[in-house]
Amino acid sequence: MNTAISAHLENQLRLLRVTLELTSPLALASGDSSGLFDSPCAVDANGLPCLPGTSLAGAMRAWWRTQLSAAHPDQDWFGFVPTGDQGAAAQRSRLHISIGHIHDAKNQPVDKPVARPQLHADPILGPLLGAHMPVREHVRLNDRGAAADTAKFDRSHVPAGHRFTFQIQLRLRTDNAASWEAARNALLAALKNGDIMLGGATRTGLGRITVKEARELLIKLPADVEKVSAHQSLTSSFKAPNLVETLPPTRPATQAVPDAPLEIQLELAARDLWRVGSSGVETLTMTDDSQADRQPDTQPYSEHWVNWINGQGKVETRKIVPGAGIKGALAHRTTFHLNRRSGRWATQDGEQAPLSAVTALFGQALDDGSGHAGCVHVSDSVLLPTQPSGIQHQPHVRLDRFTGGAWNGALFSESLISKGGILLRLRVSPQRLLAPSSPATGAELLALADALTDLGQGRLSLGAGAARGLGRFQFVNEQAAKKALADLENLGNKISTQRAQQANTTAQPTTQVQAHA
Repeated sequence: MNTAISAHLENQLRLLRVTLELTSPLALASGDSSGLFDSPCAVDANGLPCLPGTSLAGAMRAWWRTQLSAAHPDQDWFGFVPTGDQGAAAQRSRLHISIGHIHDAKNQPVDKPVARPQLHADPILGPLLGAHMPVREHVRLNDRGAAADTAKFDRSHVPAGHRFTFQIQLRLRTDNAASWEAARNALLAALKNGDIMLGGATRTGLGRITVKEARELLIKLPADVEKVSAHQSLTSSFKAPNLVETLPPTRPATQAVPDAPLEIQLELAARDLWRVGSSGVETLTMTDDSQADRQPDTQPYSEHWVNWINGQGKVETRKIVPGAGIKGALAHRTTFHLNRRSGRWATQDGEQAPLSAVTALFGQALDDGSGHAGCVHVSDSVLLPTQPSGIQHQPHVRLDRFTGGAWNGALFSESLISKGGILLRLRVSPQRLLAPSSPATGAELLALADALTDLGQGRLSLGAGAARGLGRFQFVNEQAAKKALADLENLGNKISTQRAQQANTTAQPTTQVQAHA
């Protein structure tokens, strides 16, 4: 334990105020049951979504423990409760983290009680009240890739673009100021680069954040203690520089496998028609004027997001491809390629248990409620502005499976996106793959590269209608795609080499004893 940090002679109070912006929707569940949603969001006294201090502290401490504990032990800053025979007294957290309050359309945090009509009148807060919360619907798939029985659920979320402000309060000594400032800057850089995520479903595109503003106020104790009360409200101004402006623009480059998440970006252009998801919030424009008075029964998925222009928030709508849909397709095809590479063929009845190496990549949720998170994060994808797209309206009729004729009253229609493209973004965190308990061998990353190749060459479809030719894509830049996939394969080869070295190290003593005998 670092004993340099002492509660004695603390003569500084640091107030660090941080403003975060959601770069993807946030699903931070309250844990309470709801008659409206399976997983309602955490809310504050105004009934608005918030960031609980416990969630902020937990996410930051988890990152701190893996990245900073060598130089700045997390127990010294976040406190600890002794276990077993440690023989030490418990220590409270030195960082007091407030609730993160959401911003209104004027970019001000709402940290005081506000009348309900006033909240409903706010253009970006009104849609977040009560039953108006946006929802993503999900269904769990079985081992055959079909929807599992009674496995449909929904998750309410806060749309991307919303901003939250919270405050960290810290008392320390002057001689500990340099240590805190170094740790603070590293923490802010991690928030800026997206290394820290919040809430649930972070592996399927949710919970991405970035930091927009961070200002710190230094109060000298005990002389300036009266200034504390004047800055308790998050709307009070800090006359201090924005620390975010001094942070490095990108994450420092590193060759160490355990330390560097691998970022993969692939631009995909649709070959023809496609649709991912359904029942979006946007009414699409029909290309056929004769059908303009009738809304399509099925539309590509779309969501609201908050766009900030000159300090004012405005709700807009955009079509997206949810990360969950992309992750499911990639997981299924990765399993196929890993079976192919290992010569593992289907049993006679066609049943196969999920490969442990694949679940190490994508995670696993079991029927008994257990499971584990994966190391592959798949972000939501938005349409590429460089790839022009349109909307086509197609009518359909359901057929009677016995007679082969049209089913009476079963006429329906769907809207499809014509051409266009998406930006596919993945992040692979090697730490979980290299854990001693992980079944990963490196081959699963080679199989993932094969799956991405299939996607970029039209052999793996995304979204609905794959059996009727929809959802096929191709790489926009073949050379850039080859480089990104080569980086993924190199990571797999490094992990494979390290696994072999670990196996040799474990077996070496036994080999020596046998040779001696």
